[in-house]
Amino acid sequence: MPRIGMWGIDGVTPRRVDSASIDLERDLEDWIEQDPSLLQADLTIVGRQLHTAAGPLDLIGLDAQGRWTVIEIKKGRIRRDTIAQAIDYASCIATMDWGELRDKAQEY
Repeated sequence: MPRIGMWGIDGVTPRRVDSASIDLERDLEDWIEQDPSLLQADLTIVGRQLHTAAGPLDLIGLDAQGRWTVIEIKKGRIRRDTIAQAIDYASCIATMDWGELRDKAQEY
């Protein structure tokens, strides 16, 4: 599996960040919910485990332009069915009645 390097700056010197494994997708979901800037600046989480016709959506947010952002979290490799799942969720959100979506977000 390809590896991606990540560095932090310690003063003025780059320092490689050690890799680590995460046991549960729920941990990733918790971290992103607490700090959405891990994914994107100015992202606001407005729902977690939001129920859609395609099933429960991990997280849903609004970006700085007011666009809905579907967040489906998987640890490990992304497979074709994961992409299809995210597309299904996005399709459900796109076709959902605005009032229903607003109410679900307000429940959060």
